[in-house]
Amino acid sequence: MANEIPASVTVLRSDDLLLVRFHFHGLTMQESPGTGQPAQLFKAPGATASIIVVEFPPQSIGEEAFFEQPSPPIPPPTGEPAPTDADETPTFPVRAFVSGPTWLVFQVSTTPPIPFTLAGIFAACVNGTQVVATTRKQPPNTLHSLGEFLQMGRLFSRIEAPYRLVLSPETGTTWGGQVAPTFNAADTRAALWHVTMQGKKLRAVWATDFQNWPSDADAPDPNDLPFRMSLDSADRYELVRLTTDSNTYAHPVEADQLLLSALGAWLKVAGKWEPPSNLNVTEWKHLMTMGRDHFVRVVRKGYLFPFGHEAALVKITERKIQAVPSGGGRRAAYLRTRMFVIVRQPVREGYNHNGFPFTRVTLKTLITPDINPPEQSELVANFNANGFWIRSGGEHVKFQVIARDSVGREIEFVTPLAFVANSKACNATEAEMQKIIEDAWEPPPNPKAARPSPKVTLGGQVLAFMPEANPGDTTLEAKSLSLGARSRGTGEPRFLPMITEADVDIPIIKQLVGGGAQWTTIEYEPTFLKADPSQFAKGTDKNPAAIFARVKSTAPQIAFSPEQAGGLTRPDFAIEGLSRSLGPVPTVDAMMTGNFDPATIFPEITLLGGLKLTDIVNLVRFGGAPEKGELLPQLVTTLEGNVPVTRYRWHLLKTIVDDPAKPDESRGELRDTGLFLSDVGAEFEIISEVRRPPNGAPSFMSQGRLTQFHLVLLPKMELVDLAFDSVTFTSRSGQKLDVAVVLKEITFLGPLSFVNALMQVVPLDGFADPPYLNIDTKGVGLGYTLAIPSVGIGVFSLQNLSLSAGFYLPFVNESVSVTLAFCTRENPGQVLVSLFGGGVFFGITLTTNGVQLVEMALEFGAGISLNLGVASGSVTVMGGVYFQKSGEGALLSAYIRMVGKLSVLGLISVTVEFYLGLNYEPSPIDMLSGDASLKVKVKIAFFSKTVSLTVHREFKGSDPTFRDVLAPPDWQAYCNAFGD
Repeated sequence: MANEIPASVTVLRSDDLLLVRFHFHGLTMQESPGTGQPAQLFKAPGATASIIVVEFPPQSIGEEAFFEQPSPPIPPPTGEPAPTDADETPTFPVRAFVSGPTWLVFQVSTTPPIPFTLAGIFAACVNGTQVVATTRKQPPNTLHSLGEFLQMGRLFSRIEAPYRLVLSPETGTTWGGQVAPTFNAADTRAALWHVTMQGKKLRAVWATDFQNWPSDADAPDPNDLPFRMSLDSADRYELVRLTTDSNTYAHPVEADQLLLSALGAWLKVAGKWEPPSNLNVTEWKHLMTMGRDHFVRVVRKGYLFPFGHEAALVKITERKIQAVPSGGGRRAAYLRTRMFVIVRQPVREGYNHNGFPFTRVTLKTLITPDINPPEQSELVANFNANGFWIRSGGEHVKFQVIARDSVGREIEFVTPLAFVANSKACNATEAEMQKIIEDAWEPPPNPKAARPSPKVTLGGQVLAFMPEANPGDTTLEAKSLSLGARSRGTGEPRFLPMITEADVDIPIIKQLVGGGAQWTTIEYEPTFLKADPSQFAKGTDKNPAAIFARVKSTAPQIAFSPEQAGGLTRPDFAIEGLSRSLGPVPTVDAMMTGNFDPATIFPEITLLGGLKLTDIVNLVRFGGAPEKGELLPQLVTTLEGNVPVTRYRWHLLKTIVDDPAKPDESRGELRDTGLFLSDVGAEFEIISEVRRPPNGAPSFMSQGRLTQFHLVLLPKMELVDLAFDSVTFTSRSGQKLDVAVVLKEITFLGPLSFVNALMQVVPLDGFADPPYLNIDTKGVGLGYTLAIPSVGIGVFSLQNLSLSAGFYLPFVNESVSVTLAFCTRENPGQVLVSLFGGGVFFGITLTTNGVQLVEMALEFGAGISLNLGVASGSVTVMGGVYFQKSGEGALLSAYIRMVGKLSVLGLISVTVEFYLGLNYEPSPIDMLSGDASLKVKVKIAFFSKTVSLTVHREFKGSDPTFRDVLAPPDWQAYCNAFGD
């Protein structure tokens, strides 16, 4: 008779610890009573398939593992806190979980009947077809309804070993095992009953961490829940993906051994993958004995932050026999986990983005010591092993780095690096990557999650901060660099290294002033960072001045000595930025818009002493620094052989006359003012060159030149027009200052026009090689005095005549002065006509600020003498006028002097001298004063007597008014007297 098959049958054998439970579907059992034969299994009527499920006891144990730091912690520097101890002390007893069910599913393919015996059922399974899963599939936790699970497609061979990871063999895999116990020769011991997989392939088809399979966005990060184990949920999630996804990267693992028994599984599997951007695991090796892990290796792909080298995070969990804490000498086999990082890409090159000066970065540190737990230094909260700073012994691991800049220099330094898992480095959104970058160096809320300093020490090594256009134009000595990163939309990884700031020595400063390094903090210019490297400084809105860096600290000062500035001007300024084509530059914001305004750079600088540079130079508008060439000041250092040479040059050439109605069309040329006029073709040029050979004394050469210009003195009261062909200063080390002033023409204007006739005899080139040259620390004075020969025609004669001219050019902020004189006060010219004669001199000193001094005098008179033998006498009458104006003050004087002498036989003489002088001093004194004196001297033989009479008078303005002489209190007292 036919009977329904029982839902399950359990088989237990004590000899070899056989323990299995059989489940049947699509089979019926028919007994053969009285025949001595076992019952038989037949295919059930109407059944589409006959299934036998062999259920085993739990095959694995999820056991707690303890993080291990094998070497003693690195001792901290003096004064710093002790490092975190990464070694975890094992607890006792150790926490553990037992795995879920394991079963093998076989579809019966042998011809019924099947003997209902252990051997018959095993034979049916071996000869049948194993039902397996080759894609991701959630298995049931219990076998309460085989038919339901069969219809759902969830009935397949599932092996939960290791813990929470469901493995399923490849199609065609068979199993082998002994039906009867296997004893030793003495029949005293039996081998543990087990079955062995006869195939080589396994797939991880599910992880029991999940009730529903998570999307990529919900994929788990590495974690230690419920405690640290050899595999975490992130590992299991990825192993399922890597063995069951339909993509080409997925393939099963190689199984050298898989045994199932009542005491657990023996497992020896290994797999390698090249994961896509959203996965991390590249290697998995798992050794398990009797359900307990004893060696597990998981390798996760990632990148080293911020340089981007490919690396691997290796996690090894192995069983080690160690002393039980407080165990009285007992020992236990604990699972200990350790991690380290291997650099898989020692050399990374091809960096081609602004903000990172290196084209290749080589890591010489290729493997780290065992590291601290990643959760102690996460880049972002809950990242765990997906992103963390690499630390060992409580200290950041310092990677040795050799970086090559754009000109081939190799710079060495050490720096901490972080590990970022492949899925975070290559599959993160821009916002997620920006979060990683922003949090990387920020102080974390968790004090254990230590952050390193972004600053790395270079110790003064030289590097080019961007590709050079000319040798040395972007090269600086760097004391330190601060590392950073920025996200990018394409490429792997999705971050690029950056330099956020640097402490550098700008060589030009040291070249000019000498001495040691002067460290300045700079950062890359934001516009430069955004520009395409091939389009830098192209166009009107793309950094036209080629500025690649801004000064972040206090702006250093460029200061020229008078000799280095060439005498014309001292263009001192504060360095706000660095330009590839112009060198150090001021006013970065203005130059970024294509404007160079001397008024904001040199507000106090003067030319020729008192002439403001900002008054005579137009605003320079440019679309690119190369387009304007020398119209923009250039201060650059280059290497000539091994000699650093610093050159400053600013050259302006006037090619058009400015149109005041069109200020936007000015070309940075010289601009006319009331005081300063320039001809078309006028040039202004400053050249200063400093050389500092490594083993020699520094030398300099400076030249200043201004050509084809006029100075009109004074602008509001034009008195003289000085037309200059050129003013040139040249200074060299060890040589005197060479000055050349070439006057083209001097024209007196207005009330001084009468002097033009005299100037026809003045040699205007006399200033080019002057008879005298006086140089001091304030400036240079040069000029000449020309004596005019005496002229005599009959009773008329001109004697003691001279013409002199002088020019004083100051180094400091004083005024240019011009002095012209006809004779001098000390040595006046003389004019004689018969018995009449007189003296005369005239001098004027003009500056850019006004008339400094005007001085003139005219003296006239006559004399007659008579000798009769017995008596003789003479009479002299002289008069004169003297005028002087100096600054705001002026003086006008006039005098007359009469002298008469009479002598009789030499015994009696009488001398009478009369003098009258008047002085007028204008506003604010407004006073006329006079002195008169009469002196009479009588001499008789040996007796003489002199009598003098003197009187002084002053006349100031008009008579005082009543109000002027009576004060208000006096007037009040006067009125009160009448009231009494």
